[in-house]
Amino acid sequence: MKEWQIILIAVILVIAVTLGLNHRLVWTLMHNMFPPHIELDTSEVWAGGSYERVFYGESEAQYIDLYVPSGVERPQLFVMIHGGGFIMNDAQSRPAQFYYRYFRDRGFACASVNYRLADESPFPAACDDVSAAVNYLADNAERFGFDADKIVIWGESAGGHLATREALTETGANIAVLVSYYGAYDLRAAEEQFIAQGVPKWIRDIANSWTNGHLGGYNSCEEYWLRKNYADWTEEDVLAASVQNIAENTAANPSLKTLLVVGNADITVPTQQTLDMERALIARYGAENVRLDLFDGAIHADDSMYADEYLAGVESFIREALK
Repeated sequence: MKEWQIILIAVILVIAVTLGLNHRLVWTLMHNMFPPHIELDTSEVWAGGSYERVFYGESEAQYIDLYVPSGVERPQLFVMIHGGGFIMNDAQSRPAQFYYRYFRDRGFACASVNYRLADESPFPAACDDVSAAVNYLADNAERFGFDADKIVIWGESAGGHLATREALTETGANIAVLVSYYGAYDLRAAEEQFIAQGVPKWIRDIANSWTNGHLGGYNSCEEYWLRKNYADWTEEDVLAASVQNIAENTAANPSLKTLLVVGNADITVPTQQTLDMERALIARYGAENVRLDLFDGAIHADDSMYADEYLAGVESFIREALK
């Protein structure tokens, strides 16, 4: 058992006594302590096609891990954007591997995008990188041998923010399908949403201790990314960093179809952010073009969202949306 899990057990006992058995909070914490685990098999070298790492910019961080299956004529391009709070992880993160390993074996050309993190370049560098990577792939589709006429894009957490921003602004390439997992869509609203959800900050600080040592002297991932403490954010900063604002006011790409995925025991990004995004996308694109999968008891980056059984349903959604 990990140290933070032991600490959370103690926290639960304290809460149970001092808060008179706040059942919802105890339920949430229990799910965070004992989430499901799926083994990621990395034992074999992929023999189903070609792999290469290509660079789309001058930074060493600006690269794409590209997998193109053999035996498929012009496979569909699937772009994947990793999470990590804008401060850590890369194109080979565990969630990204679950995704590209599943979909490359089912005939998709999978491009896992790496981008500049907050320690190298602040906002909007990561946003610009995702746009540059998607456009690079679209411009070189013939060279790599895949179909980029209708691009599918997926992201999780911070990657959900970046993928959704790219899908809504559509800076050049034609993104037809968006799949976004537990995205951080409204960076400034998280604190108030967690208060409304009944999850105290000190509990979140324990659960999200993975950010410690990666914040460059700031108090949160968002502050480090923007290089500003919340107290100094202007209204312009708030709107610029909000994908929710884009969805509600300036979203382009009229034919976009979206699958949103989130758990209701998430204490890293409020579940409400996904519910608000669903509402905004339905208002923009219609309920028939937006699907929400809400996992009961699932935490942030819950392995149940990456099980083959669930990914088969995601695949069905994508193939139907591409028709």
